Amino acid sequence: MASAEKQLFVNERQATLGDQYVVQLSSTESGAAVTVRGADGRPSLEVEIAMGPEGPIARLRTTAVQIETSQDVEVRCRSFRVEAAEDISFRSQSVLTGTAGSVALEACAGSIVARANDDVQLLGENVLLNCDRAAPVPEWVTAPARAAARELLGVEDASGDAQLISSAREESEPGNASS
Repeated sequence: MASAEKQLFVNERQATLGDQYVVQLSSTESGAAVTVRGADGRPSLEVEIAMGPEGPIARLRTTAVQIETSQDVEVRCRSFRVEAAEDISFRSQSVLTGTAGSVALEACAGSIVARANDDVQLLGENVLLNCDRAAPVPEWVTAPARAAARELLGVEDASGDAQLISSAREESEPGNASS
């Protein structure tokens, strides 16, 4: 086989799939592509393998993709992005769990709705509702006020309940056992 014929064979090859489809294997500028074309000549499925700077990149273009398995589906990668022109839905018959270093949810238009059949818990160091975190007050602002309050007021006067402080002191003195 001559060199030009060999090159032609590598650049493009096709086979028919029934009466409606043609499968075509072709070389591209950056790799290879498998294309399934319908009777109208338009691609109905394209699988492309391109060679990127960090290695092969696989692309799949088609009307819809369905994956069905009786076991787990796992994906491991550095970064995972999903971009949808319309909706994204997650459904589970059991538990939906997500874990991350931090989580940011933003509704660019519309609302965020959290609905539960039972309780809704927000657990955190601070739960800020409809506000930003306030800037911390510098120590030099509050320290003199606390020191002055300790000097001017006894603990009974500062607490507002002199009888409670007095009974707490009596219970903590040696020889006073409380039951």
